Amino acid sequence: MSKVACFMKFTFPTSVKFQRTSSRRLPLVAQAFLVGFGSLFASKSSKTRCDQQKEPPGLQVELKDWLLKNGGHFAANITVEQIPGRGYGIVNRGGTIKQGKILLRVPWELILCKEQVEKDPALQSILHQWASTEPEKYTSQAIRLWLLHGAGHTDWSPWLSKLPHDIGAGAESLPLALAFCHSDALRGTSLQHAAELQLESLRSEWGRLKQFLDVSLERFIWAQAMLSTRSSTLPMDGKVLSCLIPVVDFVNHDFHPNAFIQGRKQGVELISCEGIPPGGEVLISYGQHDPLQFFFAFGFLPDVDITQMLVPLRANKPLLLRANQQDLEELLTAMGDRPRAEQIAALQRFLRLWHHEMQLSFSEAQTTSAALELRRRMVKLLEDAMAEVDKMAEVGYQ
Repeated sequence: MSKVACFMKFTFPTSVKFQRTSSRRLPLVAQAFLVGFGSLFASKSSKTRCDQQKEPPGLQVELKDWLLKNGGHFAANITVEQIPGRGYGIVNRGGTIKQGKILLRVPWELILCKEQVEKDPALQSILHQWASTEPEKYTSQAIRLWLLHGAGHTDWSPWLSKLPHDIGAGAESLPLALAFCHSDALRGTSLQHAAELQLESLRSEWGRLKQFLDVSLERFIWAQAMLSTRSSTLPMDGKVLSCLIPVVDFVNHDFHPNAFIQGRKQGVELISCEGIPPGGEVLISYGQHDPLQFFFAFGFLPDVDITQMLVPLRANKPLLLRANQQDLEELLTAMGDRPRAEQIAALQRFLRLWHHEMQLSFSEAQTTSAALELRRRMVKLLEDAMAEVDKMAEVGYQ
């Protein structure tokens, strides 16, 4: 997502922030018992050796040649590879990389921003008739228009061919995509309304754009998802430049990065800020945002306290905490290597917060007796679960 947000109504104060589509993909929220716990949500640190299969040599060479041909820089032994569970990433396939080494340089001519889009007379004409006069919104619309129309008439194909084409742009749990697909995965969370408002705004934009460009709503949503999950902002000459940076957009996130992005006269550079061992993945930070902001923009949760996020229970079978001790054990195991007492305390906090939210939302429920009864049963279920976990805490579950 853009460092300034998803180019919608969220503003994230940060330095150079940026995300690549599939970097840390969550399983679908609706598929988990509590999608807020442990490895089910927050991806583990990527600072490990990458021993997976390398990208086919032809595609690797094509991407490097494209960047070099256009005046860029691609350090020796730096590769773009498929990484299990995270899509593409950038990996060191040589010796240890020292701090301060330039790993990639993307020339300004290849960076997609509103100034680049405005060079195309056809796109400029559409923007003049369709785009907003608000600067932030205009920039978002300009880049999306290029992805929808201009991309088919350019030589960006070595990079474009690697981008995902699904509605969520590779992020399965992106709230915008879930809202578009009428998924119930966000029901009961504070993200549901925000995602629906974003979708409504995009439908309105799409309705106006159809007068000038034949594009489906699904494809239009895809363009926004691409922008949300891949764009960055760069401080340049006292201004903030919102853009898409080809190749650099494949870099994955970590709160303890080993590289950073910097704008220079020759282009945008990816520079190591600490040693990167052989086989190590190159990582940057997307910024210090709370879990809801990360999830809304990128469709994944960073390595944070997962109990900060509320999500609905899986509703397709009786609740597990009372019925099956093994299911509770599996849930706690999913929380990783935390001490058991800490796991139970986190579960207590989570259930209490969720119970509180469910009680507050009674007034928002549908007025049908069936809906009210379902809500009452869910609250009762949570109360039983809370009692069971509190009992475990008292006796000292080991």
